[in-house]
Amino acid sequence: MYIGIQPLEYQHISTDNPNSQRLPYTGVVYNNTNSKPRSLVSMMKPLQYMYIVVWYRLELAMSRDKGKVPVIDVTQIPKSMGIDVNKWMHYLGALGVAFINPYEEGWDIPGREGGKPAQFNQFQAWDLSMANVIDQYVNLMAKIEDMVARLTGITPQR
Repeated sequence: MYIGIQPLEYQHISTDNPNSQRLPYTGVVYNNTNSKPRSLVSMMKPLQYMYIVVWYRLELAMSRDKGKVPVIDVTQIPKSMGIDVNKWMHYLGALGVAFINPYEEGWDIPGREGGKPAQFNQFQAWDLSMANVIDQYVNLMAKIEDMVARLTGITPQR
């Protein structure tokens, strides 16, 4: 199914040979001064390949970004309340609440007999963020776009 097919208004037809018709556009060779002629598109291919590779690496870095993750003492999870590790992680992720019980008994841990509180009384976090790597990839992509704009002479406004 073809839509919008119609005769060209200004088609180049030779009066000597009406059967030979030129294409409806005019092209030029971009660079033929001191080397083999190359089109503008073929000159930009290496930068396009590099851009695609950097974009892929950016996607990988974004998928590996975990942000800050908590370091916890699993013996403080209140087993007496019926909370296991999976349920505890669910509450932490969904509600942002981490239930602990430093007096939890029944874990058979040396030094915790008789309901003594856990020695580990603070939570820590590891920063597994990939923000600086992501920022470097975004800057590299902007540099490639700038190089293409300078080489082609096409400004970002166009």
